[in-house]
Amino acid sequence: MRQMKWFDRRFTFDESVGIFAGVVERLRGTPASPAELLERFRGERDAIVARLEALSDEEVRRSSLHPRLRVPMRALDLALFVAEHDDHHLARIGERLRSR
Repeated sequence: MRQMKWFDRRFTFDESVGIFAGVVERLRGTPASPAELLERFRGERDAIVARLEALSDEEVRRSSLHPRLRVPMRALDLALFVAEHDDHHLARIGERLRSR
């Protein structure tokens, strides 16, 4: 099956704040391999997770305009967007590794 291009995807950013903790856990849970590249990726992702976990409830609900997409986004929306974006790249890495 052909993968949809990342920039062709559309997001509504209307998820319930109730899924925030699950999205943060999803970001935490991505396995890291092959070695150096994915280890660096893991470190960056851990830093994002730590920042998300430090947000107050009020900060999670606050929104701001995404500069490229030009839509308002909350911390929840950004976390979900980052999780989807990361998964997209990890899937491409997996495809490349399998095609060797």
